[in-house]
Amino acid sequence: MEINDMLAPPPLHLPEDPAAGKDLLADDTAYAHPDSPSVWAARAKNELDNGDTLVAYAYARTGYHRSLDRL
Repeated sequence: MEINDMLAPPPLHLPEDPAAGKDLLADDTAYAHPDSPSVWAARAKNELDNGDTLVAYAYARTGYHRSLDRL
């Protein structure tokens, strides 16, 4: 559904994540798609679940910056 608002800018559509459909925790996926925010988010979640919060923060921060790059 498209909204007709003459004062609003056109909607922003981001490109598909380069690692979509891949195993996000596989090392070869991270090497092949370091620009994928999903790879870094999955790694951060995995680290949070398995105990190393400092590494999780580093992964999350990297993912945040990859997301900004996509904008």
